[in-house]
Amino acid sequence: MLVGLAYPAGDLLLLALAAGVLPIVGWRNGFRWLMLALGFIGFAVADTVYLFQTSAGSYRVGTTLDVLWPASSLLVAVACWAPWSSAAPLPRRGLSSYTVPVACTAIAVAVAVLGHRSGLASTLAALSLVAVAARFSVTFRDVGMLAESHRHAMTDDLTALPNRRSLATSLTELRRPDSAGSAALNSRVSRRALILLHLCDFEEITESIGRHFADELVCRVANRLAGTVRREGLLARVRDDEFAVLLDEGSDLITARTQAGRLLEALSEPFQLDPVTMGVDACVAIALYPDHCEHPQELLTRAETAVRHAKSTSGKIAVYDPAFEMYRDNDPRLVEELRAALVEGGVDQGLTLHYQPKINAADGSVHSVEALLRWHHPTRGLLLPEEFLPAAERAGLNRRIADRTIDSALAQVRCWRERGMLLPVAVNLSTTNLLDLELVGTIDRLLKAYGLPPNALIMEITESALVDSARSRNTVTALQHLGVRISLDDYGTGWSSLARLQDVSVDELKLDRIFVSRLVQDPRSVAIVRSTVALARSLGADLVAEGAEDEMTLNALHRYGCTITQGFIHTPPLPPEELWQWITTHAPRPKAGQPQQAGVPE
Repeated sequence: MLVGLAYPAGDLLLLALAAGVLPIVGWRNGFRWLMLALGFIGFAVADTVYLFQTSAGSYRVGTTLDVLWPASSLLVAVACWAPWSSAAPLPRRGLSSYTVPVACTAIAVAVAVLGHRSGLASTLAALSLVAVAARFSVTFRDVGMLAESHRHAMTDDLTALPNRRSLATSLTELRRPDSAGSAALNSRVSRRALILLHLCDFEEITESIGRHFADELVCRVANRLAGTVRREGLLARVRDDEFAVLLDEGSDLITARTQAGRLLEALSEPFQLDPVTMGVDACVAIALYPDHCEHPQELLTRAETAVRHAKSTSGKIAVYDPAFEMYRDNDPRLVEELRAALVEGGVDQGLTLHYQPKINAADGSVHSVEALLRWHHPTRGLLLPEEFLPAAERAGLNRRIADRTIDSALAQVRCWRERGMLLPVAVNLSTTNLLDLELVGTIDRLLKAYGLPPNALIMEITESALVDSARSRNTVTALQHLGVRISLDDYGTGWSSLARLQDVSVDELKLDRIFVSRLVQDPRSVAIVRSTVALARSLGADLVAEGAEDEMTLNALHRYGCTITQGFIHTPPLPPEELWQWITTHAPRPKAGQPQQAGVPE
């Protein structure tokens, strides 16, 4: 008899434990909890009915009662195998979490009161249960407060998504391959993919539009990304400008690339932040377990290593490669090799410039060229600026690099002029360069040394370099007084663009590639391009559309009045001699004595 009572009592204990855990973990997967609860209830009903039937001698083998035990076992097994969804943020706890424990207590009180004839015994039993319930309510309150603190610690305050700590916990809890299982099953089940999405130039965007709009933009980005992630995946915000997606078990590189494409596609449309319209440029890094690391906890580190390379790839997607670990942008060896490159100056081992032309729409001639810095690294090959300039800025090498770049660009202009090609050259300046008090004097000295007029040089600056910096604006004004032309790069990416044009007059506006790339499909981009063309004409400035990659976009730019274009549709950035050959083959160029396209005198 005691053994028979132990079964339903144990069943009720399991059910009570499951109900008591609900206030702590929350109802995060309804199907999983439903199967588990139904299984425990089935066991309790079957064992209780079996106890009564055996006591009365009415139990018969092969009745419907015998189906309850295997059915309940099956429900518990289904609950164990059901996929665990971590995509949703941890839920807030409410009174609904205590419904089951309170209901069970009320039933127990009712049974004690109604099932005993002695009034004193019933009263004492009821008071005891009420006291126990009161103590449990205090315990549940404390546990609820602890659960709420845990939720806050694992959730991003701004987006309500899981944060970096939550992602790290999920990576730690990933199942490792079972040595006793089959190799094929382990390979399929244990494979995981982590995608890291980085919002490019987010700091500049924040400086341009302000923290309030930047926070709203992040929330909008999070909502769009959440719409692309399956419920079995985990979407987390791991940094101010980075989101991570942990895909479900069995995900391979093809699945990860597909998801990465969906993430980028979700951010392709501009965001309407009343009254601001803001486009977001992003890049994606992919890391796989066990392909790229021995432990799942290393996935985030691998993805962070790959994201630096994703910024410089044309497709904006980079898969982790062990070669990425050879050098990091904060590696002391990289800085020392950069110092050596500045000293050596050889074409094969030092810093060099590639040039991309800006083309006049009227006749296909070259309006000017933009100088783009490259580093011929002895072991890593040709490096883009994004791969070494952050390290150079931390090491205080920005001035030397800027002086070297301007010197090389003006020397090349002098060389081209001696060969009859009169082209201005554009050089990019960073915020740090504009804060350099010696910059204007250095440029003046170099122009005189090469015998070039000041308007043979165009300095490209971003609007973020002028935000709340009187020294930067003073530097730009001094360059204009010198006669150097000023170009506002990436125009249109921030709400402060018009405000900057009130502070500083410019000779050229460069429309950001975000609007150019969507010109064919997005009517709003058409409106932005048309209004910017009209604005540039009113200001007497040239308008350059960068990022023209195909014939349809180029034709649309010409149709809407953009007279100067730059992009791969013409040619990628080329070394000086290759650019000379391209110009002589593809584009008419001004001869000595003819009017100059960019207004540079002989």
